[in-house]
Formats: sequence, C-alpha cells, structure tokens
Amino acid sequence: MIKIKIILFGLFFLYSCTPSQDKKILVATASNFYQTVKDLAEKYNQIQKQETIQIIQGSTGKLYAQIVQGAPYSIFFSADAKRVNLLSKQKKGLDSMVYAIGKLSFCTHRQKLHSYDQLKKWLLAGKPISIANPKVAPYGQAAVQVLQKLKLLPHRKTNVVYGNNVQQAFQFFITKAVQGTFISYSLVKSYPKKIPCYSNLEIMHDPIIQKAILLKEQGKPFWKFLQTDSVKKIIQDYGYLVP
Repeated sequence: MIKIKIILFGLFFLYSCTPSQDKKILVATASNFYQTVKDLAEKYNQIQKQETIQIIQGSTGKLYAQIVQGAPYSIFFSADAKRVNLLSKQKKGLDSMVYAIGKLSFCTHRQKLHSYDQLKKWLLAGKPISIANPKVAPYGQAAVQVLQKLKLLPHRKTNVVYGNNVQQAFQFFITKAVQGTFISYSLVKSYPKKIPCYSNLEIMHDPIIQKAILLKEQGKPFWKFLQTDSVKKIIQDYGYLVP
C-alpha cells in the first residue's frame, strides 16, 4: 500500500538525503493548501501505486527560498502567483498553472460578524488577533491590506501576533492565545468544529491567485492528475475558486 509521508517543514533536509529519494514525489505546499493536497495525494494513490508522495508544508516565501537554494521538490503549490512566476523566469520549472483562487476569512471565538462595520468595530475593541507573517505568507499580506483598508494600520491599538504561516496563525487562535484571526477560508472549511467567521473580504484585498509549478520530471504523473475535473471539484469543496 502506498504511504503518504507528511514531513514537518523543519525536517525536510533529513529526508531529502535518504537513498530512496529518487522513488518519491516531493510535493511542497503553502500551509493553506496542505489539507487539500493531502486529500488529493490519497485520491491519486488509489489509481497510481508506483510512487510515494511526501508532502512538505510551510510558508510560500520559505518554500520558495528552499527551491532557489536547490531543494529537490517535484511540485510546488504556492499561495501566490509571484513566486511561481519568479521560478519560471529563473527557468526552474517545466510547467505552471493557476490551480486555485484563495479566500480570506476573519474568525472569532463567539461573535458572528455580518458586515464591514461590525468587523471594524470588533477590531477597534483592541482584542489580540493573529495573522500569517506578511513577509512570507500571501494570506498575511491580504490580512494587512484589509487592516489598512479599514484604516487600522499602522496605528492599531492592540498587538498583532504573527504566525510563520496561516496554519500557525490558526493554531494561535484555536488555543485561544488570540481572540481573532485572519486565515484562509480553506482552513475554516476543513476544521471539524464550526467557527464564527466573516468571509466577504474580497474587495478589501488583492486577489489571492495561487499558482503551482512542476519542477521535476518525476512529478509529471501527479501533475497530470491535478488537471482533471475530479481534482478541480475537490479543490472547490475545500473553499477555493478554480479557474
């Protein structure tokens, strides 16, 4: 039976040096898409039993830096288009595509928000919130744009807690280290409990265009699978728009 090994971001280099590396498809994904690509890998293994897929998750910026430094990923799911376009210009990719358009949500522990005015009022109350680091995470960049649009940055009263990626920002929230969080809608959809979230934020930030890039020949079978209609349906079910 094919095994899907989920590797923590920090342990990547340990696995990349193992002798069996050439039999694996290494897939790097931005944290917002982790649960989705895990599901896709499981579906792929039901029809293709000749490879082992390893999934490495992290922030888009850090994964991009690893690829530039020579990390042997076969496919990279970025949470933006910028990094994939840069890799293409550097001639590091064999093919690329837009695989999803992301959606940003703001979640609280109890209060359901229904409008921009309610969102701004909640934020003005001074409660701590978490977002992904905007320097390396596109969803963090989108969150900053929303706060700027609401004129809450750079003079917001409370501290913003920054996670390395959206998954860590969400972790701060579910452990109640913060009272609110800006995260990807896909994390909300895949979380087993219902969370009060406001997701009508599209007009307050730039579109979150998510691109993937095929980096190595050994990733081609999975890459072809990703372009099927059944895969697009799964991506939609996780809360994304698909092109």
